[in-house]
Amino acid sequence: MASGTLIVFSNLIFGYRQIISPEIVFIYILPWLMLCSYRYFDILLSKTYRIEIILMSIIIILGIINVYMSNNIYQSSLWMTMFLLSGIIPLWTSMFIITDNRSRNKIYYLSCVLLFVMTIIEIANYFITGKNLLSMNHPIPLGTLVILLMVGPLFMLVSHQKRMKLFSVFLVIMGLILIIIANKRGIYLAIAGMTAAWIYYRYLRRSIYAIINIIICLTLLAVGWNYYKLLDENIPYHNSILHRLELYPFSLHIYQKHPFLGTGLRAFSQESYLADYQVNNKSLDTFNKTVIKLQTLDNMILTGFVELGSIMTICYLGLISYIIVRYCRITQPFSLSHKKEFVLLLPLLGLAIHSMTYDSLLFPQINWLFHVQLGILAGFSRVEHQGPASPMPVA
Repeated sequence: MASGTLIVFSNLIFGYRQIISPEIVFIYILPWLMLCSYRYFDILLSKTYRIEIILMSIIIILGIINVYMSNNIYQSSLWMTMFLLSGIIPLWTSMFIITDNRSRNKIYYLSCVLLFVMTIIEIANYFITGKNLLSMNHPIPLGTLVILLMVGPLFMLVSHQKRMKLFSVFLVIMGLILIIIANKRGIYLAIAGMTAAWIYYRYLRRSIYAIINIIICLTLLAVGWNYYKLLDENIPYHNSILHRLELYPFSLHIYQKHPFLGTGLRAFSQESYLADYQVNNKSLDTFNKTVIKLQTLDNMILTGFVELGSIMTICYLGLISYIIVRYCRITQPFSLSHKKEFVLLLPLLGLAIHSMTYDSLLFPQINWLFHVQLGILAGFSRVEHQGPASPMPVA
């Protein structure tokens, strides 16, 4: 928990000095080393997590190969170290230690505390200094961080803990206020997807009135969007959507040159692929300059296949899919009596939606939170032999 707090607030504590540093490496790897000290053989040879361990080991090996084959070995080594230490290692650790309701509840309480502190700091800072951010260096990953931290209050809202419900509602409202302050459409889309999934889960399967509610919500969203365009003069004129669409054929152009092992994670070499690339949308006269400046594909799937390569990306997506499918088979989260099991999937859905428009997992705070929550889902495999889980008891 202490390690997680330091990671989430690493920008406040350590600043934006560099991607990786000795103190950050120590914080990332300390929990895993502590686990190794007394469960060495289990974390390497566990029958319960045999598939997960094999896939994670393959991903680490492929990550090393990716760095070696990179167009920029030094930069890729920094980013790959960050990606593996803040992602795969926390997943490996959390799926062994967060396996019961008591340990899970600690994580949910920690999420509530972190979200409370973050929203207070950022909202106060916004009204005092303007739009300067403290927790993250960009409003888009800040919104994603809020979505992942919402797992705490969302779980408390459906867990029948009356003493926590009012505080949970307060945290959700504060989180939404911070998302509004961040003011990014990708975050709004993620929140809309999470809301739609909850509406479908709770109402659409049982009542036709939910369809009417969805139509009303979509209508209000359309009206609100048109009103918002009147307030922001930049929206009708910017070409960020067209730029993102152009990144798809550009990504394919790069991918065809390095289909298996990729160009190297964050090798910052995209300008070298512009010389023989023909822009499809001729109105994007600034596409080349924007690519050179931003050096991002604004999509985690594209980033995976282009920079990590097909082999590593397929193994990584296979690991995530295997954990989620196994979790769903064990807990049956889509049953109406298993609200707590279902709500754990909502932040992951929000992250998945938002990752279609941004490279979310390249931020260590987001990467750590995502993989810890994935590890929580994997931890349910400990009770697989008992059959489908009943609703989790109240703490």
